[in-house]
Amino acid sequence: MKNFPVNHHFFTIIPSPHIQAFVSNLKKQVRSIIGHGSQSEFSKAHISLFQYNEYHTDDILYDTDWLLSALLPLDIYTNGFGIFKHGTNKTIYLQIEYKTPVPDLAKALGGKSITSHITIARNLGADDFDKAWIHLQSISYRNYFRCNSVTVLKREHNKWNRYLELPLSHGGSSQSMSLRIENSFSGHVSPQTETLTQNFNYD
Repeated sequence: MKNFPVNHHFFTIIPSPHIQAFVSNLKKQVRSIIGHGSQSEFSKAHISLFQYNEYHTDDILYDTDWLLSALLPLDIYTNGFGIFKHGTNKTIYLQIEYKTPVPDLAKALGGKSITSHITIARNLGADDFDKAWIHLQSISYRNYFRCNSVTVLKREHNKWNRYLELPLSHGGSSQSMSLRIENSFSGHVSPQTETLTQNFNYD
């Protein structure tokens, strides 16, 4: 019996370049304060929606593309910092205001409610957390960005690679996902597709 490959997809929202730069800077500050690296230190800033594993086909991508094409762009607001507790360890994240409909989007697409967030430092021990948290509490930060698409990552060679953009509606016609996928595997790769097939660290 033939074994079909398993496609591991990770559906995310990528924030604006300004917020990405801010989060990257915070990660560097945390490293400097605690004196060593932390989990997710080198991951790109993103909001996780859901992960999905599927054998052989990309059916989930077509279904999600169809759902997103009916939604208007979302305004997403960040405001301050929050904490996840893992026993004695803690994760620090940039908060997404609840009035933003990201949890509803994640539930509609993946079937589960989430606490939408952007990770700053994951799984810190008690001493490291105390040092980082005291510093971050001195920082006041609010911002927002407009989400026009959902970014799909694909697990390849033990790494999440940026694979595809699924656009939200803009009130007009847009290129179908089937054509975008077909172009990405053709001999004539568009500049956009070249960008999407680069390797990124989202672990």
